[in-house]
Amino acid sequence: MPKNTLSSRFKAVFSEELKHHGFLLYKKTFYRIINDVVQTLMLNKTSTNFTLEFSILPLCLPIQDLFREGYDISVQGKRGWWDCLGEINEDIFSEAMFLFSQNVMPIFTRGIHSESAYSELINYEKMVYSEMPEGVYLRGYSFVMMCISYGNYKMAHNHLSVIVNRWDQAYKKSYLKLNHKEDVKKKIGHLKRPMMKCKC
Repeated sequence: MPKNTLSSRFKAVFSEELKHHGFLLYKKTFYRIINDVVQTLMLNKTSTNFTLEFSILPLCLPIQDLFREGYDISVQGKRGWWDCLGEINEDIFSEAMFLFSQNVMPIFTRGIHSESAYSELINYEKMVYSEMPEGVYLRGYSFVMMCISYGNYKMAHNHLSVIVNRWDQAYKKSYLKLNHKEDVKKKIGHLKRPMMKCKC
């Protein structure tokens, strides 16, 4: 008889929802490749708690970046993580499944290529991170590549500018250890070069 673990429960519960939408399972991640993006739902757990993270990423990213951390679904429930101490109950994923079905699956349904996925994720970030001073938490290089994929080079340049400026500020304000500053300086230089190609 298979063990009733958090991972096995996650796979059993979400398989029912996701398999008929064409999602496949790799370890603790459900994924679907559609057009030029990959959509993922991943279980992230410790010995005492867990959360689920989703993402939509452009396929032109390196393979190691396609199964990285995404947006934390538990934030939608105004909480941090869900507890998983002791015995795993049958309904342990009930709230997570509700939040996924209501808020994430519609994003997956509409965000089926770089342009629509970009729009969906920007709108999601405006909603979830509305209290942040910048309004939107620009999720780094994946947005740059999404914009390039569908030909929006001006917006790709804008996102890249944000990334470079953050690295630049960290460098200047010495947030980083001194032995890493030269590496960061080189990274900034590498990022600035494609900015000139994206600039319209």
